[in-house]
Amino acid sequence: MMETEIIINDMDQTTLERLKFEANRQGIDIKVLVIQMIKKSLGIDVAKIQKSNSNDLLKLAGTWTEEEFKEFENNTSGFSQIDEELWK
Repeated sequence: MMETEIIINDMDQTTLERLKFEANRQGIDIKVLVIQMIKKSLGIDVAKIQKSNSNDLLKLAGTWTEEEFKEFENNTSGFSQIDEELWK
């Protein structure tokens, strides 16, 4: 694939800050974000872009303490019970 460099002049500070914020939120380089945005706006590689963004929560995996996990399990244990009366 041939790489092309594009320079954007005269970008306002608000737009630049928003791009930086979004890149940081997604945990990606600002250049990657801009390329994804251009592709998405052109309808190129949309499925691939969506798939790459679908794991945004992965960076949070494993961040609970054992105590927090047990509390979560305890508080949600009733969700797996089926009320037979609702299915009649």
